[in-house]
Amino acid sequence: MPFQYGSTELQFCIFNLTFVTSTYLLIQSPRSLIIVPGKLVFYSKVRSCPICLLRKVDSMAERIEQGTPKTYRGDNHLELNDDNNCDRSFIEATVNCDRLVNRLESMPFLRDVALKLGAENTRKHLVPYLTHLIIAEQLSELKDLAEVLGEFEIYVGGPKYAHILLLPLEELTGVKVGNVRMAAIKSLQTLADIMEVIDLENYFIPFIASLTMNDRCAKRCSVSHLFTTVYMRVSPKYQSDLIDYHCFLSLDSLPSVRQNAANNLVDFSEIVHMSIFDSKLTPRLEQFSFDQNEHVRILALSIAITISKKFDVSYTKQTILPIVLNSINDPSCEVRSILIKNIAKLLVIGVSCLKLTENIMKVLISLTKDQQIEVRLQSVSVLYDCTVVLYENLTYLEATKLVTKFLIPTLCNLSQDTDVKCKLEVPAVLAKFGKIMPNIVI
Repeated sequence: MPFQYGSTELQFCIFNLTFVTSTYLLIQSPRSLIIVPGKLVFYSKVRSCPICLLRKVDSMAERIEQGTPKTYRGDNHLELNDDNNCDRSFIEATVNCDRLVNRLESMPFLRDVALKLGAENTRKHLVPYLTHLIIAEQLSELKDLAEVLGEFEIYVGGPKYAHILLLPLEELTGVKVGNVRMAAIKSLQTLADIMEVIDLENYFIPFIASLTMNDRCAKRCSVSHLFTTVYMRVSPKYQSDLIDYHCFLSLDSLPSVRQNAANNLVDFSEIVHMSIFDSKLTPRLEQFSFDQNEHVRILALSIAITISKKFDVSYTKQTILPIVLNSINDPSCEVRSILIKNIAKLLVIGVSCLKLTENIMKVLISLTKDQQIEVRLQSVSVLYDCTVVLYENLTYLEATKLVTKFLIPTLCNLSQDTDVKCKLEVPAVLAKFGKIMPNIVI
């Protein structure tokens, strides 16, 4: 009868291996002890375990050799990966399925089982069984398992069969514990690096599509980390699919999924062609900057500031900076705080354009009048930072003109602020101004 995974009828119980001699393999089951020449064969009805995996034998054969009945079966067997004829002896077979699950949490034991089963049986039986245990939540050391699976391709037959490991790792990307998901993601990235291009396109891209459309939030969050891992290795058709999957996640109903999608834009900005980023991903960045969730907007602003340094200056001035500067109207104090902290960095990009520089100055002045004291307090020191940028990038005359027109009057207004902390900050900043502009009376 053919082997069926998960059958509730007659199922394989694969227990710990014990080699009594070079020709006999001992297995102890809940019902009988079976010794088969060189093969692992044995049936048992065990409803609690769909596939009861190999149980490692720990102590030795003195009691095994004393009058143990022999039963021979030649059908439905699993061949062992036993390349040498040396006698190997292990001892006592454990028969409790719960103990088996506990033992599988030992990574050395898991590797040992895979080694003894051989690549084919590991692919057909061990990996599906591990997947079953993950789904059934019968394993507790999931982080260790997630890390090991990233190096498990040697036990399934090499990189050619690495896609076999996507199934258990998919389940691990959906668990609630964050460090387990990240371990699974790193393992998936490792496997993607060793897979051939044809395998990436036949297995990994559909795998990403499956996670993208999955009902579980954790899986949709996890998949964002995989897009750029394979983007540069697949053909343009699949690259376009990856961009579409990312855009799909950008419109997800859950803020956590949108956050992960937004965070992925930084990596995309480094590898995606400029025209594709402009047509497909820049609209997503703008969308994130107006997201209803505060955390998504905060992330979008930080990302926009980060990627503004990666593109052509003209594109950044024309497209990215307007998205950033629009955050001045954001209802979140934290968003406006991030904007004021980065005004000087934005000024470095826009300083070559007088109109843009003046627009940035106006944004800065507006933030110095913010209703939140936290924003106004940060703006005091930012005024000096912007002054430094102007004098470093413009002529002395041009910089002085802008400083006296925008920054010094603003600083004087802050000296009259209703908050004592702001007032106390102003004299120290004025002293710094005097060092940069010794000929100007403040």
